[in-house]
Amino acid sequence: MNELSYSFHLGNDKNKTKKAKQMKSKIETSSFNNNAIQNSKHLSKVNHHNLRKYENNDELIRIIKGSNNIVTDVKELYKKEFDKAKEDYNKKQTRSDRVIKDYFEKISNDTKHDLACEIIIELGDMTYWENKDMEEKYKMVSVFEKQVEDLERLVPSFKVANATVHFDESSPHLHIVGIAIKENCKTGMEKQVGKTSIFTKDSLKTIQDEMRKACIKSYNEIYGLNAELKKKSKGRNKDYKVSQMQDYEELVKNYDKQSEYISKVTDNTKELDLKTKNAKNIVESLKTQPLNKNNYVISNENKEKLLAYFNDVKDSSDKVKDITDFSVSISKVKEDLEQNYSKVEELETKVYEKNLENEKLRQAVLKQDKDIKKYKEENRSLKQENNKLQKLVDFFSELFNKLKRFLERKLYKKPETRDKYMDFSKELYHHGILDYDDFNNLRETYEYNKENLEDRDKDDFGLGL
Repeated sequence: MNELSYSFHLGNDKNKTKKAKQMKSKIETSSFNNNAIQNSKHLSKVNHHNLRKYENNDELIRIIKGSNNIVTDVKELYKKEFDKAKEDYNKKQTRSDRVIKDYFEKISNDTKHDLACEIIIELGDMTYWENKDMEEKYKMVSVFEKQVEDLERLVPSFKVANATVHFDESSPHLHIVGIAIKENCKTGMEKQVGKTSIFTKDSLKTIQDEMRKACIKSYNEIYGLNAELKKKSKGRNKDYKVSQMQDYEELVKNYDKQSEYISKVTDNTKELDLKTKNAKNIVESLKTQPLNKNNYVISNENKEKLLAYFNDVKDSSDKVKDITDFSVSISKVKEDLEQNYSKVEELETKVYEKNLENEKLRQAVLKQDKDIKKYKEENRSLKQENNKLQKLVDFFSELFNKLKRFLERKLYKKPETRDKYMDFSKELYHHGILDYDDFNNLRETYEYNKENLEDRDKDDFGLGL
């Protein structure tokens, strides 16, 4: 069965450590790792290594996400992810020196944060791939496409700008360049780059373990194989949880005892080999009886030696049986472990994915709470505006009522005055200022006064108009 190595490497920058800075102050250069993408200059170097040097060797590279310019891809991703947060932040600033013009440039000039992250994934070492043809290697494109999908699923806070597969070195490997993003920040922009927040020591271990399992699964599906991954090196591998198995504690207690027992049996076996030679010599030196050539004569001394030898053989046989039983017990533990480990892995993956879903829900709830707070503020402002508008409506409504009462009073005046204000009322009606009911009431008043008050003086009514 094939066993493949797997590596998931996140670029880091050990030049940022205190020790590195101390050494750097004493010498021109240092040997500390510096493969993090700290600024636009580093990003350009990654762009050259990952893409530009392959411009005339298309068969050695496959771009599976992004374009043939990583710098452009990252800048576009910055705009997509951070422009709104930048605008919201700038609106709150009262000082021009605090306004962020370009968040990409700001982070590029900020020594505290990495501009982007590069992840390199490799399945299989040089020994595995050295005899494989290019057609076989090109199948890894599909495996790595699935790895990008798995990474985005497992780490939704990491946004991929560019993903490229290389075939020019000892084995096919994938370069992923992206941005780690943290949200709901209390200071500065609400949304910011956050490599150290997303890729912690614990989260990175979990991500690496999940990506390992996802990669070998995709590999087996695409290649139609049943390969397994090699165990990770000491200090990095994930141990089997044998301490949770039934009877494991009893097995641990007996292990040292059984090891000592096996050592004794080994020594006894060496002694038994010598006794076997002696017994053989006794049998070979037996003399026949004088009257019966088929019968042999044995002394009591040799008889006792043979009986003791037989007892030693039986005792050794029983001990070997005990060792065999212990060996079977160990084998049974191994068998149970192998049968259940895949189930444990599957359950752990489901738990991890469920935790991701819960985190998404938690973030959604936080956003919803924030939106509710925003809507409450908007509703409060709207109510205040409505109150102002209502007061304005009430004012103009009362003013309009005064106008109608004024016109009605004028219709009680002398004929020339009545006619003039009736004409004015018609103009208001034709222009939609008076509705039909209001105009009709005024007209009825006018007709009534025209018929009944033609010859009266306005003061006869006692209206004081």
